[in-house]
Amino acid sequence: MPAYRVTYFNITGLGEPIRYMLTYNGVEFEDRRLSFEDWPKYKP
Repeated sequence: MPAYRVTYFNITGLGEPIRYMLTYNGVEFEDRRLSFEDWPKYKP
């Protein structure tokens, strides 16, 4: 099980540099991409 989880919209936005950095450094992570329709379920 990955130690990190990136949860962000399925767009090129603020989460993308984090994904690039983790991938470039070979860090295993769970990539959870949300659609805008799913956002209300996760919104605090």
